[in-house]
Amino acid sequence: MNTGMGRSICMWVTVTMFTHTTEQTPSVLYSTSATPPAVHAQQHYGGHMRNPLVRDYYPIEWRVIAVILGSFSHTGLDEGCCWGFFSSLFLHPPSCRIFRSPSHRVFPSLQVYEKEDSSTQMFLSHSGIHLLVLHPTRGDVMLAMQFLTHQPAEHRNLAACLRTLMPGRLLVVAAVPDAATFLAEDAVLGLEAMGASRIRNLAAFEAWAIVTHTPTSTHTPSLRDYMPSHSYTSSNNRSNNSTGPSRHPQEETSPSQEVSRGRVWGEAVTTIRRPDGIFGYPLSMDTRVPKVSGVWCKWHEDPHLQEQREFCDTYEGYVTLCTCVHPVTASVRHSAPEITMNEIIPVAMLTAIKPFNFYRQLLNLLETPGAAQTPILVMVDGANTEILRLVRLFGLDVLVHRPQGAPGTTTLLNMHFRFSVHNVFNFFPEVDKAIILEDDLLLSPDFLSFFQQTAWLLDVDPTIFCVNAFSVNSYREVAWDPTLLRRINMFPQFGWMINRRWAREQYRAWITEKTEASIIDGIGTDSIICVSVKSYNEFVSAIVEDIGDWDLWLSSENSLQGRHALVPEVGRTYHAGAAGAHVTGWAQEQLFNNMIFNQDPDVKLRGLEEYVTYGC
Repeated sequence: MNTGMGRSICMWVTVTMFTHTTEQTPSVLYSTSATPPAVHAQQHYGGHMRNPLVRDYYPIEWRVIAVILGSFSHTGLDEGCCWGFFSSLFLHPPSCRIFRSPSHRVFPSLQVYEKEDSSTQMFLSHSGIHLLVLHPTRGDVMLAMQFLTHQPAEHRNLAACLRTLMPGRLLVVAAVPDAATFLAEDAVLGLEAMGASRIRNLAAFEAWAIVTHTPTSTHTPSLRDYMPSHSYTSSNNRSNNSTGPSRHPQEETSPSQEVSRGRVWGEAVTTIRRPDGIFGYPLSMDTRVPKVSGVWCKWHEDPHLQEQREFCDTYEGYVTLCTCVHPVTASVRHSAPEITMNEIIPVAMLTAIKPFNFYRQLLNLLETPGAAQTPILVMVDGANTEILRLVRLFGLDVLVHRPQGAPGTTTLLNMHFRFSVHNVFNFFPEVDKAIILEDDLLLSPDFLSFFQQTAWLLDVDPTIFCVNAFSVNSYREVAWDPTLLRRINMFPQFGWMINRRWAREQYRAWITEKTEASIIDGIGTDSIICVSVKSYNEFVSAIVEDIGDWDLWLSSENSLQGRHALVPEVGRTYHAGAAGAHVTGWAQEQLFNNMIFNQDPDVKLRGLEEYVTYGC
């Protein structure tokens, strides 16, 4: 692997943050930039220069950082650099924007990232951590993500994302003043592995930014990095609770202990000057960054992997696909262990704008026993080029749905699910059943086996309309036996199997297309306190009419018509998303992160005949 420095090309990065303040007093800036900013109104403190704007309770090394960093702020930059790029980041209440121009302070600039605020709430829609990865040679954007760390659970996604970055990439991370609210230890360790030295001391409502090259050696993540450690395994047809606290694998070890640290070219933080202040002051940072030649691997010479090499040179976040040592290739499509197949049941993978989630689930599915025997159809809501190129690498079939509905409305999801449920059977005209799979899920190793064992129940009992892999009661306190099912009244959710008859019926009667989502209004407590099936159905119908979600529609009596779903006592899927269309970070942390899901690949379900209602 070669990540050597280029000849003499440098990038100039400017980071400017504006926060919720109208006062013009300059902020304190701590920077490892090549051109340290002037330190305003410096005074001597303990033999060092002291900035009076720094909060008194900061450690001494923070108060004198401008002096300490002065001795090495030009390290590695006095090698005859000429200017290659000039980048500017502006972060203020209305928006977050990043620009790049071809040379130092040459305009006009090309805008490479923008996040506009569309919220009137306290936490703005561009809150949290903004992460941008640029190509070290061309300056192209390879990855742009936002993590709403003012909510719980998002720190896990940030930590996982940092683990997927290839070495030698130019990484720009910016934290708006509320980013530290739920920035937990795993994310802090991940940022420190990138070279950050100030993020651990970041206080609430302070701004922080860093420009760095990712470490030259990285931790290659496995699927275990995304799975909760409190999952179930089976022993003698019974499962036992795992002991110890519920932790995710990325919290168990320090990334900074596993990998070399990133090469930092600039790091800055603003502080609150006044005791009664709320938000930090504006932050500005100029940083020169030398050009890096990028990563070269031996497999790049393989003509059969040229498309994969080009993908890795365009997009970031795929270290398992792009690593120099044993990269994942299309051969994984046919590598999964075989299982007993009673019939062909294709999997429809639904995705839209989150390649990170899709790739994580794709690897999970392809390694699941039975995957090599199972047709896979990817259903993309909109022509996302990155996802389409990724699908082509693995030789999968794909259908692209033209999005219906405005961004942020329930119509987008409603119509995409309708399209997918209908067209998976059109694409596979010979099959009678299909599995619908959302992209923010992790799968148990017996995920496909579970559906193969239960498929016949949809044939013999018309009062069963679906088999669900997810269980809303899959908590360690009440879920013990992975061999058992439950027959309940619920909608299909988070990995479900249906038959052609039900899909045809629901397609004709699907919830009507709406132009925008609405909030429940006018439903009083008398409707909420349900004492009968009739009143419950009326309540659900009222919610469906007002909100218009596809899943609530399928839980209404108009859709159910007295039918039930089968769910496992111990779930076969785990919801691993946060800050999504329906699940916030709060819901993820309080509800889903405490759930468990099966980890035994050889579970044999028992007593299936007991769930059939004969004589229907």
